[in-house]
Amino acid sequence: MLNLLKSDMYKIFKRMSFYVCLVLSLLAAGYTVWTFEDTIRNMYKKQYGAYASMLGLDFDSMTAKDFGITAWSVFSQSVSNAILLSAIFVTIFLTSEFGSGMCKSIILRGKGRVSYYLSKLVSSITVPIIYTLAICGVSFGIGAYRYQGAEWKEEYLKDYIIPLGWFALVTISWISVICMVCFLCRSSGFSMAINLGLVTILPGAIILAIMYAAKAWFNVTNIEFAKYWIGNYSNVSLYSGGMQNDEMMAMIYTLCGWFFVPMIIGILSFKCREIK
Repeated sequence: MLNLLKSDMYKIFKRMSFYVCLVLSLLAAGYTVWTFEDTIRNMYKKQYGAYASMLGLDFDSMTAKDFGITAWSVFSQSVSNAILLSAIFVTIFLTSEFGSGMCKSIILRGKGRVSYYLSKLVSSITVPIIYTLAICGVSFGIGAYRYQGAEWKEEYLKDYIIPLGWFALVTISWISVICMVCFLCRSSGFSMAINLGLVTILPGAIILAIMYAAKAWFNVTNIEFAKYWIGNYSNVSLYSGGMQNDEMMAMIYTLCGWFFVPMIIGILSFKCREIK
């Protein structure tokens, strides 16, 4: 498996699409950071503009520090691009070998299917981690320059690094789901549509459909399905205020489930189905 993993890592860094997605994620993050103060200012104007004179506030003259902008608040707005761009690249990477016949060739050379799957999964996990760390650096660097009056050092370790570790666990679970979809579909277009739908649009509709069916068919109304959907943990700002022990354990169990269950399904499907 080690040789497969080395080969997959080489393939990842050799692909131009890896760097295209990385640059796009950094550009999106940089734009989000640079315009964050204006976005907050416009939001305050829209909500409290009518009461500004009464409260003695001049939103146009307020600075980033006045709005409470910190390194964490900026990063939490920009890092979501890491999952989206990672989903795009990983889907391209995983399905390419099915289309080119490379997957069948590797298996015929005696490589085990479980080793092949795990190699793809582990190598794919490195993609969102690299993207997230790159976005972290860009967000902190641009933010420190753009918002020099805001707080950037005091809350760095507490409110920046630790939640970043939680977000890494979320991205790892996402990659497991994306990997399973790619190995089940084996088509780049179909896999891309499903993965982008899972990451962006479909989760809310799926959860509502499940809750409606549970209520209509089984008269079950007290089960909170949304609590167990991985997408609920993709909002990195959830971790900034800290979590209670029961919330932390629920998150760990949920993420472990979303990592191991798709992995097992993907491996079993890959072992049982014929490779064309």
